Amino acid sequence: DSANMTFIAWGDTQVSNYLYSRNQYAKNACQDLVNSDIEFDAFVLAGDIAENGLAAEYATLYDYLAPVKTKAYIFSEGNHDIRLRAYSQSSKRFLNFVNTLNEDNDLTIDKLYYSYEVNGYKFIVLASDKSEFEENWFSDEQLAWLDSELEQSAKNGMPVFVINHQPL
Repeated sequence: DSANMTFIAWGDTQVSNYLYSRNQYAKNACQDLVNSDIEFDAFVLAGDIAENGLAAEYATLYDYLAPVKTKAYIFSEGNHDIRLRAYSQSSKRFLNFVNTLNEDNDLTIDKLYYSYEVNGYKFIVLASDKSEFEENWFSDEQLAWLDSELEQSAKNGMPVFVINHQPL
């Protein structure tokens, strides 16, 4: 009861449209969260949400995640989410997925990299600016934005959480 913030942090759910046995782990984990009957301040998922970035994979995971009580879904894309299709198509699909999950919250994103504040704590989400099979690629624009976000956050003295799927 005295916690300043509660959040879930996961990565690599890799829900798949053909590796069905893997999906049960994500489903069971989400059900455990639902059964806890806790409303979390945030749900952070650090990339590789879907195995191949397919709409059917996101739809499956949406069904698992939607019953979880949280104030915000803060998700970063991973290489599996964007690597097999045109970047514009993959990023649009990812944005739609995250925004649909957050339609009852005040978090809406229009870029794969973004920041969001929860209870005074800033979450900075990084994302690849183009589709590389296994690598992250950051534009000068995103790196300048990151510098600005970190500089602003340093002024308030609160911890900052930087979310990124792949190593820098």
